Amino acid sequence: MSAIDSRDSSSLDDLSKSGDKMLEQLKEVEVPADLVDLHLKAMNFASLAQQMKSSLKPNAADPLSDIVSLSKLDAFVQSLSEFPTKPKLSSINTD
Repeated sequence: MSAIDSRDSSSLDDLSKSGDKMLEQLKEVEVPADLVDLHLKAMNFASLAQQMKSSLKPNAADPLSDIVSLSKLDAFVQSLSEFPTKPKLSSINTD
C-alpha cells in the first residue's frame, strides 16, 4: 500500500525477490498427487508476487489507475490470506 501512497514502487522490491525465490524453490519440490493443486496455487502466488512491482506503477496524472492498482493489490492480499498454510491431513492419501 505504501508503494501507491508514496508513488514509489521500490518498496515492492522485497516482494518481487521473495516471489523469485519461492518460485525457484517450488519448481524443485516434488509433491504427492493429492497436493498438486495446492502446489500449483502456491506457484501462481509466487508468480503474482514477482509481477506485482511492475503492475503497480503509480501515476499521479491518473488517479483512477491508482485505484485499479490498489484493487489488484487488495485482491492479491485477500487471496493470499485465504491460502491454506497447512494441508488438511484428511485430504492426504496415506494408503
